Amino acid sequence: ESSSSASLEGRKVTLLFYKYKDVPSPETEVLSQRSLLRSLNLTGRVLIAPEGINGAVTGGASSVEQYKEVMTRHKAFQMCDLDWKESLDGGVAEPDGEVNVRVVAEIVNSGGAFRDIANSETGAGYLSPSEWRDALQQCGEETIVIDVRNKNEYACGHFSGAVDPQTSAFADFPRWVKRKADELKEKKKIMMYCTGGVRCEKATAFVRRFVAPSTEVVHLQGGIHKFLEEFPEGGGDCGWQGRNYTFDRRGALGGANEVGTSVALEVATCSSCGQPEGHISGRATCSVCKTPVPGCRTCCDKAEDQGEECRVDFYCGDHVGWREGFKRKPAAFSSEERVAQRVELQRLLSTYAVGQKHRARRRTLRNHLETLARLDPSHLFVPGTGGQEENCQSARSEVGPGLERAKEDAT
Repeated sequence: ESSSSASLEGRKVTLLFYKYKDVPSPETEVLSQRSLLRSLNLTGRVLIAPEGINGAVTGGASSVEQYKEVMTRHKAFQMCDLDWKESLDGGVAEPDGEVNVRVVAEIVNSGGAFRDIANSETGAGYLSPSEWRDALQQCGEETIVIDVRNKNEYACGHFSGAVDPQTSAFADFPRWVKRKADELKEKKKIMMYCTGGVRCEKATAFVRRFVAPSTEVVHLQGGIHKFLEEFPEGGGDCGWQGRNYTFDRRGALGGANEVGTSVALEVATCSSCGQPEGHISGRATCSVCKTPVPGCRTCCDKAEDQGEECRVDFYCGDHVGWREGFKRKPAAFSSEERVAQRVELQRLLSTYAVGQKHRARRRTLRNHLETLARLDPSHLFVPGTGGQEENCQSARSEVGPGLERAKEDAT
């Protein structure tokens, strides 16, 4: 048993990893992984695809070390030290949680946007954390640093000077590259990073198709997670600022990849009150689409403690413009306030009146208008809204839950 494992015994450790390697029989590998995790009392999520493996597992330090030993000897994956990213959970190791192992089409969900990129195109252009820090300090006008993650992750924390493509999901990144192709062609060096490195494997391969062969396209090996393992303080003036958002129960991590710590400064603001916070923990989600967003502890506590009387709402970048009309708990507001909300919702609905791409938004707005109408049945008409009866009929003309959800599996 390693000395590090001995010193951490009894503590929960979360292990992140991925590998782009051809998997002949994903279904067989799922059964093997499921059995291995249960035998070691590990919990978490492991995705298996024909192109490789992507996982995040949690358990006691000794069990995590045993898992690493098995995967190092694995015929297909042959994992090595550089493939692992670890963080302390902060709790005592117990066999709780679930074991979620399944077959997927791709180990990072992109909706097939990168389906034509073969494994042979990945695994190139690595910079170690120390090489990355040095490159950041030497950046000039002919170098661009790109954050491959989505805009909510960027808001939580990012490298100083990095470009935010303003994407909502990984599937949006290729479209951004195509729009910026001419600008990218003018650069001699393109530096890219993500949470743990897996998204950059496909993203860098995609970018190389649009730039000259002489353009150096590189990415941070092991991602932000590995960088913070080596530089818990953030790497200096040109380094990391804020928190590293993870797609699991740990939420947003700071220095040394520990829950509850921060690096340099809080770059995000609470999406409810606007105060500096920089923490995406899952406690704050957009009132419209349920996407995790930054929320301060005060607002999160209020949202949880006040129940049906809660007047605290959070909004993601896509729905911040809905703040005046769309409330998570409309019953907590007065009848007069709900009238004003209905007027604002109808105004928003008119801005999405045309186009198939806005159909989900129209459905969401109409469903919420119907909710408001049920709360105030005596308000048969609100100036500019078309009236309760019309709104209810419009709402029933659409089907579905009326919620836009952003989903992405990433390490």
